[in-house]
Amino acid sequence: MVQNDMTEATEQGYFDNTTRRLIDTYTEALWSAANNHGRTSAIREEAEGLAIAVKSKALVHLFLEGHGTSRDQRREVLQKVFEGKVEGLLANFIQVLNNHDRLYLLGDILFAYQKFDDAKQCKVDVQVTSATRLTPEQLAKIEGVIRARLGKTPRFHQKLAPSILGGMVVRVGDMVWDESSRSKLNRMTQLLEEKGTHEIQAGRDRFRTPE
Repeated sequence: MVQNDMTEATEQGYFDNTTRRLIDTYTEALWSAANNHGRTSAIREEAEGLAIAVKSKALVHLFLEGHGTSRDQRREVLQKVFEGKVEGLLANFIQVLNNHDRLYLLGDILFAYQKFDDAKQCKVDVQVTSATRLTPEQLAKIEGVIRARLGKTPRFHQKLAPSILGGMVVRVGDMVWDESSRSKLNRMTQLLEEKGTHEIQAGRDRFRTPE
């Protein structure tokens, strides 16, 4: 199985039990080590970018899966690529995976680390779509609502979409709060159409003769 497929499997939870336990074990070990050194946030930031790179580059997949390379060859390449360029803790962790011939799990562990860190820190990703960028005051209000309803701290991802006209659409996981002007306009249009249909039908009923 190539790394891209494995990453998708991680997102959906389709791994067999043995692989799932391996990912969970390595993820918790990485987070615990980072927490002991006060580096959980720093590792997370690097995990985000590295996970995407691992997922998107075919040559990286082949290298991590060990095709045509020995453990020692991979160790030398990993030293050149990561030492002094990422957190030392993360560079050492990647070498540990290589020593156990489990580099192919790196992308999935990095994605799992982000979710694990969110759960530990009581944080949640929040996508806010609006016609213009929201002010800090507006984001603070949204944060207050999310804290009150979910008991978690939002990590905002803002997306600009002029097509929604005004207002905003807030998505947290499967939950969506649609307060956009376009949504309100669509609802108003629907109500007017329903009212028009009702009035037309009522007019027909008035002129209908009883049998």
